[in-house]
Amino acid sequence: MGSNYNPRSNWNSQRRTRADFPLLSSPKHDESTFSFADVTGTFTKLLLASSPDFAGSAMKEWIDKSLIYHLDVKTTRGGLQEEFAVSDAMVKRAREWSIMVQQMKGDVGEAPKDVYVLVRVYDMAVAREEKVGGGEKGKEKEESGPQAVFLVDPWDAYHKDRLILKSKGGMVGSMV
Repeated sequence: MGSNYNPRSNWNSQRRTRADFPLLSSPKHDESTFSFADVTGTFTKLLLASSPDFAGSAMKEWIDKSLIYHLDVKTTRGGLQEEFAVSDAMVKRAREWSIMVQQMKGDVGEAPKDVYVLVRVYDMAVAREEKVGGGEKGKEKEESGPQAVFLVDPWDAYHKDRLILKSKGGMVGSMV
C-alpha cells in the first residue's frame, strides 16, 4: 500500500494500542479495522492479483481512480470455512458500501467512492510441514501458516451465496 497507508491514521481498531499506538481521539464513523484512500491504485492492483475470483471485473477500471477502502479483518484458527464473528455494525458497513447499493442510490459514477473488503485470515493455528525436494532424502521441511483471502463487497457475496450469514440467538427486524 506504500505511502497510502499510515497506521497512526488508518488503523481504526482498538487493538492498535497493542502496538503502542494511542486510541483514536475521535473514532472514525465507519469503525472498520482499517480505512485508507488508495490514490495510486496500488491496493486495487493487489486485490486483482491476489483474489481475482472475489474481485469483480469492474475493478480493472478502478485502478486509476482514488477509492476509499474500508477493511474488516476476521481471523480464525481453523480453515477458511470456519465460522467467524460478525457484528451488526459489520453487516451495516457491508450493506452501506455495497457496490450494488451505491448504484441503486446513484452514488456510483465510473467507480464507487467507498469499497468495503472483508479480509479473512485463517489457519492461524496451522503450521503445515511439507517435504521439499521429494523422495526419502527430501527431509527438509517448509512451514506455511496463516493465509488470507480478500472478499471485495461482501454484501454482494452474501446475495450470491458465497458468504453465509447465520443468526445464533435470534434476529429482529423493523420496517423503515
